[in-house]
Amino acid sequence: MEDRLERDPAYRSDIEKRGRPVRPAYRALTDEELVRTLGGFGIEVGRESFETLARPFLSAEEMTEKFMESHAISDKGLDSDRVWIALMVLWERWLPDRPSIEMLDDRMQEGYGKSEAGDSTGAASIWLELWPEILKLADANGWRTPEELGEGFRGSQHMLDWIQDLEAELWNAGMADSLHHRLGIDFCEEYLKRFGGDSDPVSENMRRAIASFHASLGNPETTDRLYREWLERDPRWGWGWIGWSNEFLEPSSRKEPDRAEEILRQGLAVPEVRDEGDILEHLEALYSDLGREDDAREIRRRVALRKSSSMRVETEISAEGRALQIRERFDFGPEGMPVERLGELLPPSRGSVPATSSKVGRNEPCPCGSGKKHKRCCGRS
Repeated sequence: MEDRLERDPAYRSDIEKRGRPVRPAYRALTDEELVRTLGGFGIEVGRESFETLARPFLSAEEMTEKFMESHAISDKGLDSDRVWIALMVLWERWLPDRPSIEMLDDRMQEGYGKSEAGDSTGAASIWLELWPEILKLADANGWRTPEELGEGFRGSQHMLDWIQDLEAELWNAGMADSLHHRLGIDFCEEYLKRFGGDSDPVSENMRRAIASFHASLGNPETTDRLYREWLERDPRWGWGWIGWSNEFLEPSSRKEPDRAEEILRQGLAVPEVRDEGDILEHLEALYSDLGREDDAREIRRRVALRKSSSMRVETEISAEGRALQIRERFDFGPEGMPVERLGELLPPSRGSVPATSSKVGRNEPCPCGSGKKHKRCCGRS
């Protein structure tokens, strides 16, 4: 909305005629006029006192909420919006070196505008300039975990989503200039150093991104070393096995499908591996791509069975030459399994199980072949 107000005078005029306060109109006011607006609600502020008033808050929104409590300002009409926007504009003018959440959010949205226009380099540039400000805010407030970072930044975009979007734009920008992939390594490592956890999704995605950045820069040995270290520490990381396997399948990498298969099978052999279904689906897609339909059909049977039954299945996968060997142990639980469903355990005859398409993760390469991350290519919502 804010961007449209700036570039569409007719839209802005229509909004203003309805009496709704908007930032462009308030930015056209002088400091004295903004101070008088606030004074009309019993709020007395001055340039010297504003910094003291704003010190306990991260945003003009928080200041407004406090004034609503102390000055009986209604939140049913537009009064609270008028107070909020007036405080927001004064903060922009009087405290530029201590940006509010709204000021940081404006820059974040500017980057999204570049991103939506297909300008990954422009988006990455804006966001990399914003990143140190986010770190200052985190340090000042003691945010040390992904949860604290996500909950502390109350902008229009969830902070953890933005962090992953920045990583994706660095990847896409690096398709034209490898410098962005080097910057991507620095960014992801900084995130992990400050906020990284063991198995939270964002930290896992940052690790996979670091490995992919190294591979794209011609350092596959580093990629392999990192995955070995990470998976030794956390062998149940299912998407770690998937990510490592993918490095042997992507157009810019080594193209070793046998090694990709071996890594996925190693992951499936780990007891209680996380996201086992995703590993199976990637293995099925690999077999389909290689024309190994018997093996693909067997994996599809396993996926369908797991989805349709609550039973526990322990699977041991091995290979002798080009032949896939699967041994399964079924635990039906205390209630057992109806006799009429036992046929589901039998390997299907050729063609009896329909093919299923493998999911493409938002942080995986887009299947269209562009080399970009799926969520910033064909996976845009």
